[in-house]
Amino acid sequence: MRRLLKKVEAISRLSLILLMLGCIVFGAALSYVWVMGIFYNVPLETVDLCITDVNFPAEDARRFNVTVLNPSYSISDAEITGIGFTVEDSEKFYEVSEVDPSLPFTLERGHSQT
Repeated sequence: MRRLLKKVEAISRLSLILLMLGCIVFGAALSYVWVMGIFYNVPLETVDLCITDVNFPAEDARRFNVTVLNPSYSISDAEITGIGFTVEDSEKFYEVSEVDPSLPFTLERGHSQT
């Protein structure tokens, strides 16, 4: 009887180890699919820019600061040649004439600029 009990105990430990390994592999595969799903619809031949911050100083209403990010997964460096904006409930497009740093400006992959 004691011999049979040792074999059952060994099988249950082995099954527990296999169950844990299976859970680890399944969890890794699930997290990979979840993360890669974000990048599924990213076009392959375009540069993806993100506006990460906009600041309108109260003391000078004639200027504003915009922080632009060229993510590391972007296909290449971005060449910024102009900046413009629209106002809510208006179709008029306004071009910004004075920019610091001066345009055209190259924004490297993985970097941001204000």
